[in-house]
Amino acid sequence: MIAKIIRKHGPFKVKKLKPFNKPKSEPYKAPLSYDAKFKSIIINKNKELSLTSSIAKQDKASRVASHIEHRTLREGLKRIRARNISIFGRTGYKTKKIFTAKQILKQPKLAGTNYSIKTPKAKKAIKSFNKAATKVAIIARKKGEKAYEAASKKLGVGRRFYGVRKPKQGFMDAHERKMTGQAPAILSEDMKAFYAGQRPSVLLKKHRATLSKIYQNPKSWKQRAPLIRHYKNVAKSELKQAKIDRNIFRDSTVQKITGEKTFWRKGGYVSKPRKVSIPMTKTVMQPEKTYDVVLKRWLRTKPI
Repeated sequence: MIAKIIRKHGPFKVKKLKPFNKPKSEPYKAPLSYDAKFKSIIINKNKELSLTSSIAKQDKASRVASHIEHRTLREGLKRIRARNISIFGRTGYKTKKIFTAKQILKQPKLAGTNYSIKTPKAKKAIKSFNKAATKVAIIARKKGEKAYEAASKKLGVGRRFYGVRKPKQGFMDAHERKMTGQAPAILSEDMKAFYAGQRPSVLLKKHRATLSKIYQNPKSWKQRAPLIRHYKNVAKSELKQAKIDRNIFRDSTVQKITGEKTFWRKGGYVSKPRKVSIPMTKTVMQPEKTYDVVLKRWLRTKPI
């Protein structure tokens, strides 16, 4: 910094001068500007990015629709609130709860307490208000969508959509894929474990384990009986589905012998260890079969 001492008729004064070698500062750039020539929005950051005017117009249309929807909802709720007050009044919504001598004897802390509960009038007023508020919300949403379509049409832009399309077809297990002729699905170990945990047989074991834990609680527990009824019904439904799955598994699979396992077994009637051989089997999907009407049995069309 350069300083120049100036003396006039009086004490010394110091005047600060700008340095000559300091570069001039760059002109200020607004963080957001609009180019009328190209009809686009310019964002001045490290790199200048140009956004088309259609995005700005879509935002404007959505703001118009949001304003109309909120205004309609606000005015509608205000109107039905005033209507409810004119019908039910402003008082008589709460009353003091009176405890009996038996209740106070069981719980001494209830003596001298001031509990307030809702009156039947209050419950009726709340139910009426919620019913009318639901209708007002639906009307406000429809008005907002109508305003959005009108604003988009006026500004000449398309409607903006959010969300993801739902898949056309859900998950199919190996048996369903084989029956419909589709390729087997490739699943990760986590997904295999997840679907294995959703089988009826696994869920049945889980519900039975929960029931055994509930039975260990004392009978004085209020939630004991409802929980027992719930898990009994759920376990019964899972048991039916597990039996159906077991029949399907038995009909659509066979045990293929892949070898023989030999080992020494001790105990039993024989004092000395003896050599035992058992076949090694592998569960495989049963090949296609056709039903013979004459013999009344299923015949395989392909070898295993």
